[in-house]
Amino acid sequence: MRSYLLLCVVLAVSGCAPESNEFVESEDSETPGDEDPTPDDTPPAKEDGVAGKVIDRATGDGIANVSVNGEITAEDGTFITLPTSWDPTMLLATADGYISWWSVFDLATWFATGPPLEIATWTTAGGLAWHEELADSEWDEGLGVLIVDFRTSSPEVAEGLIADIPGDSVAVFTWDADGAPVGSGMIPANPAKTWVLFTGVAPGDTTVTLTLHDGMVCSGPSTVDVMPRTVTQLIYLCEGE
Repeated sequence: MRSYLLLCVVLAVSGCAPESNEFVESEDSETPGDEDPTPDDTPPAKEDGVAGKVIDRATGDGIANVSVNGEITAEDGTFITLPTSWDPTMLLATADGYISWWSVFDLATWFATGPPLEIATWTTAGGLAWHEELADSEWDEGLGVLIVDFRTSSPEVAEGLIADIPGDSVAVFTWDADGAPVGSGMIPANPAKTWVLFTGVAPGDTTVTLTLHDGMVCSGPSTVDVMPRTVTQLIYLCEGE
């Protein structure tokens, strides 16, 4: 059994399919297709920006007064912001008393996803406790956490996908069917999350290497800027079995 994950997005990429086992660097283009879509099929427009919601990971409640690229969330945690770039899109959610969260995805992912984008973070104390329990170490304020978030067509498809990054001090985790962390960069059978998560990541540009199934392609940037004491979530739209 292979598996899937959260974070509010099922994705579809338009255009030509590249060779298998490759990243697709999405171009900054208009909504694909010449025909007028039906209302149910209408993708979000670039000029509408990104609509989403910031929630507390522990309680599920919306978080007010969070800055998302300078836009402030409402009382229920909702926001709308226009990214400065769509290739890729980068949204930084910050608030006093909370762990900062950096969501990174490309235009094709957003077109297929549509609103809302959910950003789920912890209080600072909750995030530090989570890190210590997961990695059996304190979260060094000079290092970051990187999540490689695979979005596939079905839960089964993510099994066996691998993500890797350089760095001798990096620890890597996936989650088994019971929700227990596993010290591996390969998605196990029936995982509770389709994440590959890295702790102890040095700040700066980090190159992600994916190992995919034959015939699979994933849309998204291959390099991401990791920030200290911040969770960076790199979302990949993956198609093919």
